[in-house]
Amino acid sequence: MKEIEHPELLNELRNKIRNGESAVDAMRFLIDRLQLGPDSRLIVINYFRTAFNLDLRDIVTLGAWEFFTGSTWKDDVINAEMNPLLARSCEGD
Repeated sequence: MKEIEHPELLNELRNKIRNGESAVDAMRFLIDRLQLGPDSRLIVINYFRTAFNLDLRDIVTLGAWEFFTGSTWKDDVINAEMNPLLARSCEGD
């Protein structure tokens, strides 16, 4: 995957999850900050994979979010799948 161009955003993503924000809220933050469009699925996945030190098979669910071209999963489905996983990744920080 492509190198992270803005590594300072990794801690911001982690802080958002630590502070109780949802996976979708954190994705919206990243998309807004980087001014990304619906074709940015791999960029978003790469940032989250790196920020939360997760395997690709665990983080790929984010790519099913309806914001991304061809995807249909609603906010609540993504959050239900990803919030616990992201929160566990932040435990012990």
